[in-house]
Amino acid sequence: MREHPQVFLFYGNQDLLINEQVLELTNKILPSDTRDLGFQRFSVEEILKGSENEGQLSELIQSLESLPFLEESRVVRLDNIERIKAPRSQSDKSKETRLFHAVLNFLNSPLEKTFLVLCSQATRENDFSKPLLNACKKSGRVRKFVAYDNEQPIEWTRQRALVKGLRIPENVAIELIQLVGNNLNDLDHELEKLHLLFGTDSVVEANQVRKFVKGHKHYSVYALSESISKKELAQSLEFLETHLKENPRDGVKLFGVLTSQVRRLLRVKYFLNERLSETEIFSKLRIHPFLGRQLLQNTKGFTLTELENIQVYLAEIDLSIKFQQQHVRPHFQNLLEKICLGNFSSAV
Repeated sequence: MREHPQVFLFYGNQDLLINEQVLELTNKILPSDTRDLGFQRFSVEEILKGSENEGQLSELIQSLESLPFLEESRVVRLDNIERIKAPRSQSDKSKETRLFHAVLNFLNSPLEKTFLVLCSQATRENDFSKPLLNACKKSGRVRKFVAYDNEQPIEWTRQRALVKGLRIPENVAIELIQLVGNNLNDLDHELEKLHLLFGTDSVVEANQVRKFVKGHKHYSVYALSESISKKELAQSLEFLETHLKENPRDGVKLFGVLTSQVRRLLRVKYFLNERLSETEIFSKLRIHPFLGRQLLQNTKGFTLTELENIQVYLAEIDLSIKFQQQHVRPHFQNLLEKICLGNFSSAV
Protein backbone atom coordinates (compact mmCIF):
# COMPACT_ATOMS: atom_id res chain seq x y z
CA MET A 1 0.00 0.00 0.00
CA ARG A 2 1.25 3.49 -0.81
CA GLU A 3 2.39 5.74 2.04
CA HIS A 4 -0.18 8.31 0.86
CA PRO A 5 -2.89 6.34 -0.95
CA GLN A 6 -4.84 7.93 -3.77
CA VAL A 7 -7.76 5.50 -3.54
CA PHE A 8 -10.38 5.35 -0.80
CA LEU A 9 -13.53 3.26 -0.40
CA PHE A 10 -16.01 4.40 2.26
CA TYR A 11 -19.20 2.38 2.57
CA GLY A 12 -22.06 1.66 4.97
CA ASN A 13 -25.42 2.91 6.19
CA GLN A 14 -24.02 5.82 8.21
CA ASP A 15 -23.73 8.39 5.46
CA LEU A 16 -23.12 11.23 7.94
CA LEU A 17 -19.80 9.63 8.92
CA ILE A 18 -18.97 8.94 5.28
CA ASN A 19 -19.65 12.56 4.28
CA GLU A 20 -17.58 13.86 7.18
CA GLN A 21 -14.73 11.49 6.29
CA VAL A 22 -14.77 12.70 2.67
CA LEU A 23 -14.79 16.33 3.82
CA GLU A 24 -11.89 15.78 6.20
CA LEU A 25 -9.89 14.00 3.50
CA THR A 26 -10.65 16.71 0.93
CA ASN A 27 -9.56 19.46 3.33
CA LYS A 28 -6.24 17.67 3.88
CA ILE A 29 -5.55 17.20 0.17
CA LEU A 30 -6.77 20.46 -1.34
CA PRO A 31 -5.69 23.96 -0.26
CA SER A 32 -8.63 26.14 0.70
CA ASP A 33 -8.13 28.47 -2.30
CA THR A 34 -8.40 25.60 -4.82
CA ARG A 35 -11.02 23.47 -3.05
CA ASP A 36 -13.99 24.55 -5.17
CA LEU A 37 -12.20 23.84 -8.43
CA GLY A 38 -10.33 20.77 -7.26
CA PHE A 39 -13.28 18.75 -5.95
CA GLN A 40 -15.58 16.84 -8.31
CA ARG A 41 -18.53 14.67 -7.40
CA PHE A 42 -20.27 12.10 -9.59
CA SER A 43 -23.02 9.51 -9.08
CA VAL A 44 -22.98 6.13 -10.81
CA GLU A 45 -26.77 6.08 -10.56
CA GLU A 46 -27.03 9.40 -12.41
CA ILE A 47 -24.41 8.45 -15.02
CA LEU A 48 -26.22 5.23 -15.91
CA LYS A 49 -29.71 6.75 -16.07
CA GLY A 50 -29.84 7.45 -19.77
CA SER A 51 -28.14 8.75 -22.87
CA GLU A 52 -28.64 12.34 -21.71
CA ASN A 53 -25.97 11.78 -19.03
CA GLU A 54 -23.27 10.74 -21.49
CA GLY A 55 -21.50 14.03 -20.74
CA GLN A 56 -21.10 13.12 -17.08
CA LEU A 57 -19.44 9.83 -17.99
CA SER A 58 -17.05 11.59 -20.39
CA GLU A 59 -16.19 14.18 -17.74
CA LEU A 60 -15.51 11.46 -15.14
CA ILE A 61 -13.33 9.44 -17.51
CA GLN A 62 -11.37 12.57 -18.44
CA SER A 63 -10.76 13.30 -14.74
CA LEU A 64 -9.48 9.76 -14.20
CA GLU A 65 -7.22 9.76 -17.29
CA SER A 66 -5.82 13.30 -17.56
CA LEU A 67 -3.60 15.29 -15.21
CA PRO A 68 -5.21 18.06 -13.15
CA PHE A 69 -5.08 21.62 -14.48
CA LEU A 70 -1.84 23.45 -13.63
CA GLU A 71 -0.70 20.31 -11.77
CA GLU A 72 -2.91 21.12 -8.76
CA SER A 73 -4.35 18.13 -6.87
CA ARG A 74 -7.81 16.85 -7.66
CA VAL A 75 -10.32 14.88 -5.52
CA VAL A 76 -12.97 12.88 -7.37
CA ARG A 77 -15.87 11.47 -5.36
CA LEU A 78 -17.94 8.73 -6.99
CA ASP A 79 -21.16 7.67 -5.24
CA ASN A 80 -23.24 4.45 -5.60
CA ILE A 81 -20.21 2.42 -6.65
CA GLU A 82 -22.08 -0.80 -5.80
CA ARG A 83 -23.86 -0.19 -9.14
CA ILE A 84 -20.62 -0.76 -11.10
CA LYS A 85 -20.50 -4.36 -12.29
CA ALA A 86 -17.93 -6.30 -14.29
CA PRO A 87 -18.96 -6.74 -17.98
CA ARG A 88 -20.09 -10.17 -19.10
CA SER A 89 -18.48 -9.81 -22.49
CA GLN A 90 -15.21 -8.28 -23.66
CA SER A 91 -17.02 -6.92 -26.72
CA ASP A 92 -19.52 -4.99 -24.61
CA LYS A 93 -19.26 -1.25 -25.40
CA SER A 94 -22.02 -0.01 -23.08
CA LYS A 95 -21.71 2.87 -20.63
CA GLU A 96 -21.56 0.35 -17.78
CA THR A 97 -18.53 -1.35 -19.32
CA ARG A 98 -16.72 1.90 -20.11
CA LEU A 99 -17.31 3.11 -16.57
CA PHE A 100 -16.11 -0.18 -15.08
CA HIS A 101 -12.86 -0.17 -17.04
CA ALA A 102 -12.18 3.54 -16.40
CA VAL A 103 -12.49 3.06 -12.62
CA LEU A 104 -10.59 -0.25 -12.57
CA ASN A 105 -7.74 1.17 -14.67
CA PHE A 106 -7.37 4.06 -12.24
CA LEU A 107 -7.44 1.75 -9.22
CA ASN A 108 -4.67 -0.37 -10.72
CA SER A 109 -2.59 2.62 -11.79
CA PRO A 110 -3.65 5.87 -10.04
CA LEU A 111 -2.98 9.08 -11.94
CA GLU A 112 -0.56 11.48 -10.32
CA LYS A 113 -2.16 14.15 -8.10
CA THR A 114 -5.64 12.65 -8.53
CA PHE A 115 -7.42 11.11 -5.53
CA LEU A 116 -10.45 8.87 -6.06
CA VAL A 117 -12.97 8.49 -3.24
CA LEU A 118 -15.54 5.73 -3.83
CA CYS A 119 -18.68 5.87 -1.67
CA SER A 120 -21.62 3.53 -1.18
CA GLN A 121 -24.54 2.94 1.17
CA ALA A 122 -24.09 -0.82 0.75
CA THR A 123 -23.31 -2.63 4.00
CA ARG A 124 -21.53 -5.77 2.75
CA GLU A 125 -18.42 -6.39 0.70
CA ASN A 126 -20.40 -8.88 -1.39
CA ASP A 127 -22.39 -5.95 -2.78
CA PHE A 128 -19.34 -4.73 -4.72
CA SER A 129 -17.72 -5.95 -7.89
CA LYS A 130 -14.92 -8.27 -6.76
CA PRO A 131 -12.27 -6.86 -9.14
CA LEU A 132 -13.00 -3.30 -7.95
CA LEU A 133 -13.02 -4.27 -4.28
CA ASN A 134 -9.76 -6.22 -4.57
CA ALA A 135 -8.11 -3.32 -6.39
CA CYS A 136 -9.28 -0.89 -3.68
CA LYS A 137 -7.81 -3.10 -0.97
CA LYS A 138 -4.54 -3.45 -2.86
CA SER A 139 -3.92 0.19 -3.74
CA GLY A 140 -5.91 2.16 -1.18
CA ARG A 141 -7.86 2.25 2.04
CA VAL A 142 -11.24 0.67 2.71
CA ARG A 143 -13.37 1.81 5.65
CA LYS A 144 -16.75 0.52 6.74
CA PHE A 145 -19.31 2.77 8.48
CA VAL A 146 -22.16 0.46 9.45
CA ALA A 147 -24.57 0.59 12.38
CA TYR A 148 -26.63 -2.51 13.07
CA ASP A 149 -30.16 -2.49 14.45
CA ASN A 150 -29.11 -3.29 18.01
CA GLU A 151 -26.28 -0.76 18.23
CA GLN A 152 -26.56 2.18 20.61
CA PRO A 153 -24.22 5.10 19.72
CA ILE A 154 -24.49 6.56 23.21
CA GLU A 155 -21.06 8.19 23.51
CA TRP A 156 -21.23 9.51 19.94
CA THR A 157 -24.55 11.19 20.75
CA ARG A 158 -23.20 12.77 23.93
CA GLN A 159 -20.02 14.00 22.25
CA ARG A 160 -21.96 15.35 19.29
CA ALA A 161 -24.24 17.20 21.72
CA LEU A 162 -21.21 18.77 23.41
CA VAL A 163 -19.96 20.06 20.06
CA LYS A 164 -23.33 21.79 19.67
CA GLY A 165 -23.17 23.23 23.19
CA LEU A 166 -25.58 20.74 24.78
CA ARG A 167 -24.98 18.52 27.79
CA ILE A 168 -26.90 15.27 27.66
CA PRO A 169 -26.80 12.73 30.51
CA GLU A 170 -26.28 9.12 29.51
CA ASN A 171 -29.87 8.05 30.18
CA VAL A 172 -31.18 10.95 28.07
CA ALA A 173 -28.88 10.00 25.19
CA ILE A 174 -30.26 6.46 25.36
CA GLU A 175 -33.82 7.75 25.34
CA LEU A 176 -33.09 9.93 22.33
CA ILE A 177 -31.66 6.92 20.46
CA GLN A 178 -34.77 4.89 21.32
CA LEU A 179 -37.04 7.62 20.01
CA VAL A 180 -35.08 8.50 16.89
CA GLY A 181 -33.18 5.32 16.04
CA ASN A 182 -29.43 4.90 15.63
CA ASN A 183 -29.01 6.62 12.28
CA LEU A 184 -26.43 9.32 12.94
CA ASN A 185 -27.96 11.72 10.41
CA ASP A 186 -31.27 11.60 12.28
CA LEU A 187 -29.60 11.95 15.66
CA ASP A 188 -27.53 14.90 14.48
CA HIS A 189 -30.65 16.58 13.09
CA GLU A 190 -32.55 16.15 16.37
CA LEU A 191 -29.58 17.43 18.38
CA GLU A 192 -29.46 20.50 16.16
CA LYS A 193 -33.17 21.11 16.83
CA LEU A 194 -32.60 20.78 20.58
CA HIS A 195 -29.71 23.24 20.36
CA LEU A 196 -31.91 25.78 18.57
CA LEU A 197 -34.63 25.30 21.20
CA PHE A 198 -32.48 25.47 24.34
CA GLY A 199 -29.36 27.34 23.29
CA THR A 200 -25.73 26.78 24.16
CA ASP A 201 -24.56 25.31 27.48
CA SER A 202 -27.95 23.75 28.24
CA VAL A 203 -28.62 20.47 30.01
CA VAL A 204 -31.25 18.40 28.18
CA GLU A 205 -33.63 16.36 30.32
CA ALA A 206 -35.58 13.22 29.42
CA ASN A 207 -39.00 14.90 29.48
CA GLN A 208 -37.74 17.55 27.06
CA VAL A 209 -36.52 14.91 24.62
CA ARG A 210 -39.86 13.07 24.69
CA LYS A 211 -41.72 16.33 24.15
CA PHE A 212 -39.77 17.67 21.18
CA VAL A 213 -38.98 14.59 19.08
CA LYS A 214 -42.48 13.12 18.94
CA GLY A 215 -42.81 14.02 15.28
CA HIS A 216 -39.88 11.84 14.24
CA LYS A 217 -40.67 8.90 11.95
CA HIS A 218 -39.09 6.42 14.41
CA TYR A 219 -41.15 7.65 17.36
CA SER A 220 -44.29 5.69 16.43
CA VAL A 221 -42.28 2.42 16.38
CA TYR A 222 -40.86 3.13 19.83
CA ALA A 223 -44.25 4.19 21.19
CA LEU A 224 -45.93 1.12 19.67
CA SER A 225 -43.45 -1.25 21.35
CA GLU A 226 -43.95 0.47 24.67
CA SER A 227 -47.75 0.46 24.48
CA ILE A 228 -47.78 -3.25 23.55
CA SER A 229 -45.57 -4.05 26.54
CA LYS A 230 -48.08 -2.25 28.75
CA LYS A 231 -51.01 -3.96 26.95
CA GLU A 232 -52.63 -0.62 26.11
CA LEU A 233 -54.84 -1.60 23.18
CA ALA A 234 -56.19 1.81 22.18
CA GLN A 235 -52.77 3.44 22.17
CA SER A 236 -51.22 0.48 20.37
CA LEU A 237 -53.79 0.64 17.57
CA GLU A 238 -53.35 4.41 17.33
CA PHE A 239 -49.56 4.20 17.01
CA LEU A 240 -49.90 1.35 14.51
CA GLU A 241 -52.26 3.39 12.32
CA THR A 242 -49.99 6.44 12.52
CA HIS A 243 -46.93 4.47 11.49
CA LEU A 244 -48.55 2.56 8.62
CA LYS A 245 -50.19 5.73 7.32
CA GLU A 246 -46.85 7.54 7.19
CA ASN A 247 -44.88 4.45 6.10
CA PRO A 248 -47.28 2.24 4.11
CA ARG A 249 -44.48 -0.05 2.86
CA ASP A 250 -42.84 -0.43 6.24
CA GLY A 251 -44.86 -3.45 7.41
CA VAL A 252 -42.05 -6.01 7.14
CA LYS A 253 -39.59 -3.78 9.01
CA LEU A 254 -42.13 -3.08 11.75
CA PHE A 255 -42.87 -6.79 12.05
CA GLY A 256 -39.15 -7.43 12.46
CA VAL A 257 -38.92 -4.85 15.24
CA LEU A 258 -41.82 -6.41 17.16
CA THR A 259 -40.49 -9.93 16.63
CA SER A 260 -37.09 -8.88 17.93
CA GLN A 261 -38.71 -7.23 20.97
CA VAL A 262 -40.72 -10.37 21.82
CA ARG A 263 -37.58 -12.51 21.43
CA ARG A 264 -35.73 -10.23 23.84
CA LEU A 265 -38.52 -10.30 26.40
CA LEU A 266 -38.60 -14.08 26.16
CA ARG A 267 -34.86 -14.35 26.73
CA VAL A 268 -35.16 -12.12 29.79
CA LYS A 269 -37.91 -14.39 31.16
CA TYR A 270 -35.69 -17.45 30.68
CA PHE A 271 -32.79 -15.73 32.43
CA LEU A 272 -35.03 -14.70 35.32
CA ASN A 273 -36.23 -18.30 35.69
CA GLU A 274 -32.57 -19.32 35.91
CA ARG A 275 -32.26 -16.77 38.74
CA LEU A 276 -29.55 -14.77 37.00
CA SER A 277 -28.76 -11.36 38.43
CA GLU A 278 -29.48 -8.13 36.57
CA THR A 279 -25.80 -7.70 35.79
CA GLU A 280 -25.58 -11.23 34.36
CA ILE A 281 -28.68 -10.69 32.24
CA PHE A 282 -27.41 -7.40 30.83
CA SER A 283 -24.07 -9.02 30.05
CA LYS A 284 -25.66 -11.94 28.21
CA LEU A 285 -27.93 -9.61 26.22
CA ARG A 286 -25.03 -7.20 25.60
CA ILE A 287 -27.15 -4.16 26.33
CA HIS A 288 -26.73 -1.06 28.44
CA PRO A 289 -28.11 -1.37 32.02
CA PHE A 290 -30.57 1.48 31.36
CA LEU A 291 -32.11 -0.44 28.46
CA GLY A 292 -31.88 -3.66 30.41
CA ARG A 293 -33.93 -2.28 33.27
CA GLN A 294 -36.57 -1.14 30.78
CA LEU A 295 -36.74 -4.68 29.41
CA LEU A 296 -37.07 -6.10 32.91
CA GLN A 297 -39.92 -3.72 33.57
CA ASN A 298 -41.65 -4.68 30.30
CA THR A 299 -41.44 -8.41 31.04
CA LYS A 300 -43.54 -7.96 34.17
CA GLY A 301 -46.68 -7.67 32.05
CA PHE A 302 -46.19 -11.12 30.49
CA THR A 303 -45.92 -14.69 31.64
CA LEU A 304 -43.40 -17.07 30.11
CA THR A 305 -46.21 -19.07 28.48
CA GLU A 306 -47.68 -15.90 27.02
CA LEU A 307 -44.43 -14.83 25.37
CA GLU A 308 -43.84 -18.33 23.99
CA ASN A 309 -47.34 -18.36 22.46
CA ILE A 310 -46.81 -14.90 20.95
CA GLN A 311 -43.56 -16.06 19.37
CA VAL A 312 -45.29 -19.10 17.85
CA TYR A 313 -48.05 -16.89 16.45
CA LEU A 314 -45.51 -14.48 14.96
CA ALA A 315 -43.87 -17.41 13.17
CA GLU A 316 -47.27 -18.45 11.78
CA ILE A 317 -48.01 -15.06 10.21
CA ASP A 318 -44.43 -14.34 9.12
CA LEU A 319 -44.83 -15.32 5.45
CA SER A 320 -48.15 -13.57 5.10
CA ILE A 321 -46.65 -10.31 6.41
CA LYS A 322 -43.69 -10.56 4.03
CA PHE A 323 -45.47 -11.59 0.85
CA GLN A 324 -49.08 -10.38 1.15
CA GLN A 325 -48.87 -6.62 1.59
CA GLN A 326 -52.64 -6.20 1.64
CA HIS A 327 -52.88 -8.30 4.82
CA VAL A 328 -50.35 -6.32 6.86
CA ARG A 329 -52.76 -3.97 8.62
CA PRO A 330 -55.41 -6.58 9.62
CA HIS A 331 -52.69 -8.99 10.76
CA PHE A 332 -51.14 -6.34 12.98
CA GLN A 333 -54.52 -5.24 14.35
CA ASN A 334 -55.42 -8.82 15.20
CA LEU A 335 -52.01 -9.38 16.82
CA LEU A 336 -52.32 -6.28 19.00
CA GLU A 337 -55.82 -7.23 20.12
CA LYS A 338 -54.73 -10.75 21.05
CA ILE A 339 -51.71 -9.48 23.03
CA CYS A 340 -53.45 -6.63 24.85
CA LEU A 341 -56.55 -8.70 25.68
CA GLY A 342 -54.46 -11.53 27.09
CA ASN A 343 -55.48 -14.16 24.51
CA PHE A 344 -52.02 -15.74 24.59
CA SER A 345 -52.07 -16.37 28.33
CA SER A 346 -53.29 -19.98 28.18
CA ALA A 347 -51.08 -22.87 27.12
CA VAL A 348 -51.71 -23.97 23.54
